[in-house]
Amino acid sequence: MPLLKTEAELEQYIFDTFGTDFEWDCSDGDVLLRQFCIAGYGVADLVQVSIVPAFYGRKNIPKLNITIMELRKDEVKLDAVGQICRYRTGISRALDKMRNRNGNILFTYEIEGILVGKEYESGDVCYVVDNSSWLSMFSFDISLSDGITFSYEEGWYSTKEKDSVDINEKIFKTFTSMLRYCVTANRKEAKANV
Repeated sequence: MPLLKTEAELEQYIFDTFGTDFEWDCSDGDVLLRQFCIAGYGVADLVQVSIVPAFYGRKNIPKLNITIMELRKDEVKLDAVGQICRYRTGISRALDKMRNRNGNILFTYEIEGILVGKEYESGDVCYVVDNSSWLSMFSFDISLSDGITFSYEEGWYSTKEKDSVDINEKIFKTFTSMLRYCVTANRKEAKANV
């Protein structure tokens, strides 16, 4: 089976297949940047920027849709999630400083993140991504017949999870016990204050 030797090979494949270079073509409002330096926060593998018209109140102002892509040739580990969060913070802070001029909002923006890897280290990575609306994951596979193919990953759950009825009963019993405790404590406090 063919393998990627470096993340740069995966980055090159995605760039050649889906991207345009900033210096060459930005006529359609979409740009894909490689090794994008976010001052003080690091260097993102790929950053896509799309400019679309949008309304902010009654004004028609541009909206930047930004997608940060963090690539791994092997496993995506929890540190990659932290890394893409750091990049998002850096871009967001820079845009917030730029977008308000003289009290006028010049543009709005939305930032998404995509983690791409051969596989994922643990369920924790998957659960963090599943619970982050701005973040998504893709796994890739390489074959001689199809080349590199990507699959969207979502809906993670534990194979050891208990029947939801058992869990709901436990939650209900715990809630009932807490409610009884609070009522009893309130009655005791009311009697003490009389």
